[in-house]
Amino acid sequence: MALDTFDNLKAKIIDQSHRNDLTPDRLADFIQQAEQEFYANSIEPLQIRDIEQTSNQDTVVDSGVLALPSGYQSMRSILIDDKSTDAQQYELTYLPPEVLAKDSASGTPTCFTVTDQIEFNRPCDAVYNVEVKYFGKLIGLSDAATTNDILINFPNMYLFGALWALHQWAVMPDMAEYYYGKFINSIRGANNADSLGRHGPAPTIEYDGVVV
Repeated sequence: MALDTFDNLKAKIIDQSHRNDLTPDRLADFIQQAEQEFYANSIEPLQIRDIEQTSNQDTVVDSGVLALPSGYQSMRSILIDDKSTDAQQYELTYLPPEVLAKDSASGTPTCFTVTDQIEFNRPCDAVYNVEVKYFGKLIGLSDAATTNDILINFPNMYLFGALWALHQWAVMPDMAEYYYGKFINSIRGANNADSLGRHGPAPTIEYDGVVV
């Protein structure tokens, strides 16, 4: 059975757990818990191209903050330009909240930090276009949304995460720990594969006529 749809995933969870007392609603709860843990676990949060998103916002004059985009999980980069016809984008430098020094005078932002919003190192002296590249969330699986890129490309992530949630519910801590380890490893594998996919082939080097 291909793990490519919401229904097939639920059927596989039943088969793998050897239980016949799981209702569709409870299975959906396990899957939802796995989805939340994709992004919220403290060991290996999911950070792959499938969940990268881009948001464009305009700044407000004399304001040094912007709202975080919908579904925001973590930042990749912020690009800014002055909205002119020949505008040149440049990247803002990230600094931790406790390090970012804020200037009271308006000007062009050069640095930013992230709290419950995006905060610049100074209020904006004009309206700038801000392009935010970030890791967000895919639409979760449901009867209305029966598949997504994570399920298609990394089905074991869903399966192991749901089985972890199931065994937590069943108060089987050893099995829950076992499946959580497999779940985290599946996220780590996805992150590693994605990281490799961002780079081209390694350059060849010739030593004494031998190409390596």
